[in-house]
Amino acid sequence: MAHRAGINRNYVGLLERAANSPTLDTIERLAQELAVDPVRFFCPSSEHSAQLAA
Repeated sequence: MAHRAGINRNYVGLLERAANSPTLDTIERLAQELAVDPVRFFCPSSEHSAQLAA
């Protein structure tokens, strides 16, 4: 996914571990690769789970 989004895979790992904060551009690129609305990155986990269950 990192390669397809044109993002360094080590940087994505830092984001996954919350060791770094993404830029808006990075959020947009990752959302595009995941085929989700970038707003979903800002939903609390419980809200996200409820959306998946619907």
